[in-house]
Amino acid sequence: MKILTRSTAALGALALSLWLLGCGGPARLHILIPDFVPAGVDGVQIYRVLDGGVLKKVGRVVFGGLKKTATGLQVEYSQLLPSGYLWGPLSATLVRPKPGQAQLQLTIVNPSVAGYYRFASYNEHGTSKPTAGELYLAAQP
Repeated sequence: MKILTRSTAALGALALSLWLLGCGGPARLHILIPDFVPAGVDGVQIYRVLDGGVLKKVGRVVFGGLKKTATGLQVEYSQLLPSGYLWGPLSATLVRPKPGQAQLQLTIVNPSVAGYYRFASYNEHGTSKPTAGELYLAAQP
């Protein structure tokens, strides 16, 4: 297994869409992880972009096991919040657009601080470079 490569910055697809599901609370994060299988991705690190482009870790999504269901392959995951609270477990349908890739729609807790956010995948060997793109998230009421 290798340290995640810059190709995981195609987690930039992760930053393609984030739809809030209401005022305050969960958000829907659509991600594409191009080297999910070859890199053995364990989850997604969430960063808030501070002044001067400094990145601050504000939680992460931790992937659990995969299971086959009547509707397809599911991945279990939880979100570790900055407070240390583990939210989950939840399940998401795993779609494989190409061999080794994973496309997921994750429900996550929307950060309570308005600002720009970036993402990076990680495994047991380290964390990929954060996505080049940023998402602006409004604060929860």
